[in-house]
Amino acid sequence: MKINEVIFEKAEVFNAKILVVTKYFDLFQTREVLEEVQDQPNFWALGENRIDDIINKQLPRGLVHFIGNIQSRRIPEIAQHCCVVHSLSKPEHVEKFEKELSAANLSLGVFLQVNISGEDQKLGCSPKDLPELIKTIQASPHINMLGLASMGVGEFTYESKKQEFQQLIDLRDQYLPGTKISAGTSRDYEIALAQGIEVVRIGQALFS
Repeated sequence: MKINEVIFEKAEVFNAKILVVTKYFDLFQTREVLEEVQDQPNFWALGENRIDDIINKQLPRGLVHFIGNIQSRRIPEIAQHCCVVHSLSKPEHVEKFEKELSAANLSLGVFLQVNISGEDQKLGCSPKDLPELIKTIQASPHINMLGLASMGVGEFTYESKKQEFQQLIDLRDQYLPGTKISAGTSRDYEIALAQGIEVVRIGQALFS
């Protein structure tokens, strides 16, 4: 599988990490992608959004990040098979993760997903609920706070997306200074990099 190395080069210029999204690939394709990207200096991990796919692909826990919607009943499996979660948004999920991680003597890195757009169909906590969520995580010894995340709106202009990323940066600087932001997609990663987003999630653009 041919990888667009120009994207890795662009990310390196901005000192950003790339989360390679492999949710559309089967087991063999995902392993092929991993073989191609794992030596890139700014490759961080593989991003997957379905726990069943993660289990079926039998990928190393240390290289798998969960980026999908969290279902409470699947938290034990996510904790077992993923080292980072980019979509944590509910205190009750934090508590359940902590219970599972403590029992298994595992740790988990998390990004708190924020609903920047305010759209009902978008997942994530509202900015006003961030302090409570952060407080819950700070009381969870097996969970490490990595920063904020957002999926953002589907339709955008350059300026609207730039503003969206800036809102996320402002929230991070207010509540979690010194941490990172996970955001961006194949459609807007160049804007994300230019705005200083430290972790960009890229899938299809890497393989075109």
